[in-house]
Amino acid sequence: MFGPLPRRHSHVIAFAVLAICLAAGLWMGASPAVPVLVSGGLAMGLATGLVLSWLAVHTARHNHFRSQ
Repeated sequence: MFGPLPRRHSHVIAFAVLAICLAAGLWMGASPAVPVLVSGGLAMGLATGLVLSWLAVHTARHNHFRSQ
């Protein structure tokens, strides 16, 4: 999504997205209005964070094969 970035910037973006998703999962698990355990909220936040952080720093690579 952000295109080709230096490796350090990609790691910072991925870490920030993961931390935000983990905090949201912890908040969702600790909130009494949402019937989810804290560990379940953290697991959902971790899974969502991993997917979103990969999508944020992933660059599409198109393989062009030459036909001979």
